[in-house]
Amino acid sequence: MKQRVRRYLPLVALLSAVGASTFSRADSLAGECAAPHYSIRSQGADSARWLVGLANDYHTNLFQMCELYGTVNGIFEYTKSFRDEDIARCIFGPGLTSNGDCATIKVSGSHVANRGARDWLADYFGLPTDFESCITIKPEVTNYIFELNLWLGFDNWCWEGTYLSLHVPIVRTKWCLNACETVTNKGSLGYDAGYFDEKAVAFSDLNTKATTFLEGNYKLDSIGLKALTTSKWSPCCLDETGLAELRAEFGWNFWQCEDYHVGLNLRVAIPTGTRPDGCHLFEPIVGNGHHFELGAGLSTHVILWRDCECDRYFGFYLDAYATHLFKTNQCRNFDLCGKPNSRYALAMKLGATNPAGELKGNPAAATADPDGFVGPTSGYTDSTYQFQDQFCPVANLTKSKVDVSVGVQGEFTALFDFTSCGFSWDVGYNLWARGCEKIEEDCKCPPTLKPNTWALKGDGHVYGFQLENCNISAGDAALAEEPFALSATQKDATIHHGTNRGCGVALNLVTQWNNPGVDNAQLAYNDAESGTTGVCSPLVRIPIPDPGVSGCTGVVPSDQTRTSIQSVFIDPSEIDYRCARTKGLSHKFFTNLSYTWCENECGWTPYLGVGAKVEWAKGKSDSCDTGCPTTTTSCPTTTSCDPCDISCNTDCGSCTRCSLSEWGVWVKGGFSFN
Repeated sequence: MKQRVRRYLPLVALLSAVGASTFSRADSLAGECAAPHYSIRSQGADSARWLVGLANDYHTNLFQMCELYGTVNGIFEYTKSFRDEDIARCIFGPGLTSNGDCATIKVSGSHVANRGARDWLADYFGLPTDFESCITIKPEVTNYIFELNLWLGFDNWCWEGTYLSLHVPIVRTKWCLNACETVTNKGSLGYDAGYFDEKAVAFSDLNTKATTFLEGNYKLDSIGLKALTTSKWSPCCLDETGLAELRAEFGWNFWQCEDYHVGLNLRVAIPTGTRPDGCHLFEPIVGNGHHFELGAGLSTHVILWRDCECDRYFGFYLDAYATHLFKTNQCRNFDLCGKPNSRYALAMKLGATNPAGELKGNPAAATADPDGFVGPTSGYTDSTYQFQDQFCPVANLTKSKVDVSVGVQGEFTALFDFTSCGFSWDVGYNLWARGCEKIEEDCKCPPTLKPNTWALKGDGHVYGFQLENCNISAGDAALAEEPFALSATQKDATIHHGTNRGCGVALNLVTQWNNPGVDNAQLAYNDAESGTTGVCSPLVRIPIPDPGVSGCTGVVPSDQTRTSIQSVFIDPSEIDYRCARTKGLSHKFFTNLSYTWCENECGWTPYLGVGAKVEWAKGKSDSCDTGCPTTTTSCPTTTSCDPCDISCNTDCGSCTRCSLSEWGVWVKGGFSFN
């Protein structure tokens, strides 16, 4: 019989290795996304922690017991994450540049001459348009786990070989984003009239750091810029304390003798931990995200060598299971499809034109006239919508209550144990894997984003200026003007740039201020009582006169601004639920040394041990403490494709692997009874 068991165990190990290879291969084929929520392996799901110290003849899975027997133990474990760049790349994806081995975000304004393709647009954060900074990010997760475990064998009550195991993990977890911003150019430029408001916004009224806005501490009421209220960056570590989940397994060792056993078990996890609320980016979670779990497992062991005279033996132990994570309700933040990190871009609110029909567009050029730009005689189209003096971070609009489930999660633990006269030394390997999340919108609580209300601002001007009159004499320039709200939207704007300047386009304020890149661009006109006249960009506020010639000869048709006919809105269907999905895979080696006082004649057998583990989730990632360069105004940019095509590394249907690499140590002690 021993030979049959020994033949069976290598087969299980082989199948597990094939499974691990499959998960790894799937990951390598996945596109790069940004995951607004970082899902981790539950602190309460660790079969290696349950098994160490018990893999011997003193405690569990004993043969031909005539009475109730079992063991009670407690374990205190401390864990700390490493490979912070892997965590950052899961959260921000292609939004990162590379600074050595550190995760770095470069922030630069729209008036910076040589913007990088992956720079985040500073204008979104209430910063000067010539601002530059670098943000280094080193996320870290620390866990303090105290787990109570109970294992009971019911040989005398029901079937021989039946047992019940209970696990109660109490967790304090601390999550630190560790974002550090170094300003390389604080800038000096405010916002020109029309860019955010009908009036210019002074440099002194603007923000001084991107992280101030990202932490939710900055708003500008004068232009209707709302503060970030969800997916905020916390400057301090965030922590949670609670019971991760109640785990139980009921099993039957149907094939058993003194030197081996093979059994099956039913497993369940009752959620008691925390669930995401979406208020902060990299928010701490206790447990599995509040999922109910149900599944089955396999437990087996075989003693490969025994010296009965000296009470020494060498054995192999295996524990494997798979569970389904049932649907649960969570509150999460999301990007827009195909636009990683767009949750931190700005949206502008539009409403019906007031008065109706006053804002028009026409693709034909206007002609210069002393009283303003005179348009063609036909071809006008009324704008249905007009800017409503409000800006809002996209994250405030895409935060949603969603239903989340996971098809399968599982563990495979293989352990070798050598026991001699009460001393036991365990060495083992653990594989953990979680399938891709399924995220569905909760129809009872839709997102804040409503149809035909919000659009991406990008780097467009939201106001033009209606020329009232032009009375210029030689050597004297004067121009009276009236602000006029436009309908200019930029559906292709990203966290990196708008579409007026775009990616890789040289800085040219003369053309950019005229909204050349807005959606469905047409020359803007105001159909006022005095007739249809053009709406100008800020460039013509003080036109240059032609000496000796009367009239506005310095005002040319190219100075007329453009608007969208019609505007393109952010539709709720664009909320990227698919790219927000994550899965997990990790490998762990562990060891444990324990001692059992097996000469106790009172039926109570105490034991005590210490152990350590190292768990990794990805390839090599060296540590880095160089920070952001302070002697240059540019951070290095690396990309594997066209630097202007950020989407080349983005697959809207991808499922990002987000797994924690960590090391840990523990102390485990308890007693067995029979």
